[in-house]
Amino acid sequence: MRQRFLRYPIQIPVLYKRLNQEEPAQPGTGWTEDLGEGGACLKLPTPLLMGCRLGLVIFAEPEVVEAEARVVWVRPGGQRTFYYHGVEFVQLSPPYYQSLLKTLAQG
Repeated sequence: MRQRFLRYPIQIPVLYKRLNQEEPAQPGTGWTEDLGEGGACLKLPTPLLMGCRLGLVIFAEPEVVEAEARVVWVRPGGQRTFYYHGVEFVQLSPPYYQSLLKTLAQG
């Protein structure tokens, strides 16, 4: 599957929370491996299911980007100590979209 948007190799801390679960999900932390207008590759400590919806907070100093995303692919990283997740943004409000564009311009 080809990406519609260019991705930039930007490593930024990210906070994520699974949205489609019955019980309240524990938030987790990870890093972006790359970032673009349409999504990101996240490096997370545990594998998530494909199709899983996430609430993301991307801490791009001085900007913060909050988005809702969907996991489109997962693959193990080195020694399975972390997992790469391809996510596409499904909801990004205009102010956060502007913050994302500023972050990409700096990257």
